[in-house]
Amino acid sequence: MTTQTESHKIKSQANMDYNFQDIEGERFICINALEAIPTFFVSMISAQDHWFFTATNGALSAGRGSPDHALFPYYTVDKIINNSNCTGPQTIIKVADKIWEPFKSSSERIFSISRKIYKSINGDTLIFEEINKDLNLTFSYTWSTSEKYGFIRRAKLVNLGSENVAITIVDGLSDFLASGVDDRTHLAYSCLTDAYKVSELESAKQMLVHRMVASLVDEAIPLECLKASVLWSYGWEDSSILIQQADVEEFLQNPGFESTQFSRGLRGCFYNAGSFQLGTKETKSWSIVADIDKTQSEVAALAIALENKDALWESVTQDIAEGRNALEELIQASDGLQVCSEEIVSTYHRANVLFNIMRG
Repeated sequence: MTTQTESHKIKSQANMDYNFQDIEGERFICINALEAIPTFFVSMISAQDHWFFTATNGALSAGRGSPDHALFPYYTVDKIINNSNCTGPQTIIKVADKIWEPFKSSSERIFSISRKIYKSINGDTLIFEEINKDLNLTFSYTWSTSEKYGFIRRAKLVNLGSENVAITIVDGLSDFLASGVDDRTHLAYSCLTDAYKVSELESAKQMLVHRMVASLVDEAIPLECLKASVLWSYGWEDSSILIQQADVEEFLQNPGFESTQFSRGLRGCFYNAGSFQLGTKETKSWSIVADIDKTQSEVAALAIALENKDALWESVTQDIAEGRNALEELIQASDGLQVCSEEIVSTYHRANVLFNIMRG
């Protein structure tokens, strides 16, 4: 006999608009019509020490090991969801006199849009996608992790229409943290920690070092902070890099605007910005790599590696694949792989085993 709770669960599954897809050799479950579903929380994991929690509006918290090593602020769920306009991925797409901000509630009021979220069945890759039916454009971005390089966000814009489109876009990450501030200090003294932050951009390599000029201390003694957060871009080499939130509006009004390469006392932001023509059925893609707690020698080594970006990016993709394989081996070793008549059932089993591994 089916209980009321079981009946509700079966009905919910029957009404849920989802399907499975293979993307670049990885199996995903896709939830369609995301715009019709209230915002909810999603986790992404890795075989290493990454932790990553995101809301379906794009806002997130992420870091390495513990909240004391957060790349994006470690807040409660409600605060993360409410911070979607200032924390995490931010995208502004300008076509003629129209402004489209994917995954923001404003785009739902202005355009006819549809959204999807894809999560790999191993839980280590997330894809957010929004289709603008009025502009005939699709914008998507993919989150994945790398032991060597940190957190990787790959963005893609596709022209679905039959005509070329002139586009101005600002896309990147905001409100990432500097190393050296523990969780409690950030929660209690976030404004004070902002005052100690500096951002230094090396434009030629599109690399940003975001750091504390000194550690917070009540005593009149020097206390250096010897680690930094580092972000760099790949795939859009002629884009401008904006490192101040105030520069975004300036750039949209004047794409020839040249932003600063140094800022002090401001929260971290890193945006690719530029204008281009996107041909019919053409795709434009770029990536941002971000990590926390990098030493001076690690930053110097990265700066040298960025002299050959293609080779560095190949190393990034290889390390992502190695991490994916390591996670698959952990699941397999714990009897997480199962085949049955309904793929959703075997996927539930895989997820249950995976979270048991994480607990144990």
